[in-house]
Amino acid sequence: MRRLLVVVSVYYLIFGYAQIAAAWLMVPAWHPGTPELLVLLAGPAVGWLVHQVRRNPWTRWLQRAVYLWVGLGFLLLCVVAPVHLLRLIGLPHGAAAALLAAVWVPLAVWSIVNAHRIAVRRIELSSPKLDRPVRLAQVSDIHVGSRGAGFLARIVRRVNALAPDAVLVTGDLIDLMKLPPEVLDSVGALSAPAFFATGNHERYIGSDAVCARLEALGVTVLRDAQAHWGTMRIIGIDDAEARDQVARVLEQIGTTRSDESPFTILMYHRPDGVEDAARAGVDLMLCGHTHNGQIVPFDRIVKRYFPRIAGRFDVEGMVLYVSPGTGTWGPTMRLGSANEITVFELAPAPTTTSHSSPPPGRASRE
Repeated sequence: MRRLLVVVSVYYLIFGYAQIAAAWLMVPAWHPGTPELLVLLAGPAVGWLVHQVRRNPWTRWLQRAVYLWVGLGFLLLCVVAPVHLLRLIGLPHGAAAALLAAVWVPLAVWSIVNAHRIAVRRIELSSPKLDRPVRLAQVSDIHVGSRGAGFLARIVRRVNALAPDAVLVTGDLIDLMKLPPEVLDSVGALSAPAFFATGNHERYIGSDAVCARLEALGVTVLRDAQAHWGTMRIIGIDDAEARDQVARVLEQIGTTRSDESPFTILMYHRPDGVEDAARAGVDLMLCGHTHNGQIVPFDRIVKRYFPRIAGRFDVEGMVLYVSPGTGTWGPTMRLGSANEITVFELAPAPTTTSHSSPPPGRASRE
């Protein structure tokens, strides 16, 4: 009941208060009638329900429009509330309207433009467990469904241009049911071996079908399993709500911390179980899920649940990297965050007598 009340309240704030308050600021003479209020208040919900009942290319576009409406409405709420407060304490009406337009319009435009940009971040690491330089590319949270097949193809071309030795996909590749199988075809064009671990959205829509399609395209799907690639070990764990998922699965697989064990990479969608992974001897843990909040100030809420919201962290001799995501979920908007392909430049380091974390290295953004 509490969750329903929260959802209804947020829905009203975005599609009721924010839109109507902004309209009254911009057009003081506007007096909405029943049809206008129905469109503002019920339109998004009706559009979403239409797609749930009848899934086809047309309703997928309708759902994307609804998602964009949600994102723009959320951003409008964040701007109109303080402007409305300033209006109540004496800011002239014309100045309030100008301030609203001057802040919201550029932010809205930039957030949409930014959602189509893809940054490349390079992380340099070294370890005595490595016998040769290795370049890895991580992509995460592409969200085909919220994004189109063309966006996925563009990511594949960008990854190939980086010439990685392997590609690691840390979940949420797809987020809608009943998408045509061919939307993932571009994955087959990857020029390097690819490894995949499931995310929460694959779990929501049915992981088996997605994983079967990826395997048919030549991707190595790791579901609570490991693969030996060269002298390295790559582990993939299925996303789960249980906080002990990482510890439980690593115990089943039989990982231990040892200088003699191979360089071990763990792919787990959400940044949970980090200390458990470090204690089990994982050298590099790759996650996603958080989107770095995707749209400020939503990142403040996400960080309450996932304090390690994005970037590199050194945890008990292990390096954790949380990708901000390579795509976007819901609205095609990014504000205060960026779509990212992460490139890890791994290099051998002199052998030491005790297990220690890789040196800080360098990070750069392109």
